Amino acid sequence: MSAQQEDGCWPRVTAASLASGNLAGTIVSLVGKVQSADGAGRWRVQSADGGTVSVENAHDEPAPPPTSIVEIMGCVKDDGRSLDFFVSRNLGDDFDEATYCEMIALQADPKYQEMFGVAAAMARIP
Repeated sequence: MSAQQEDGCWPRVTAASLASGNLAGTIVSLVGKVQSADGAGRWRVQSADGGTVSVENAHDEPAPPPTSIVEIMGCVKDDGRSLDFFVSRNLGDDFDEATYCEMIALQADPKYQEMFGVAAAMARIP
């Protein structure tokens, strides 16, 4: 990432948006289900859009049940397609992934940057 990322402001991503490969070094939020954990800190996550993302360095974090949807915050690794784990939180079993993906699409649309962009988020902070 070329510019300094604002504290507390990170893009919400899906496997498809990571596939661009241009988010290396960026702190992001990924929503999905942990499909597998290898016991060595690596998770295979099915993103809300159905794609797969590798999450590494989740050593001290127990993998959630496969039916639970989680939000994972992490830094996009140099390969631009996997995450270095920071923290996760369980969003439950009834989180609507389709609606979430629609929201991600709206946030990415330049038409709505005044509403969802980093500048808009910073303007709302007193």
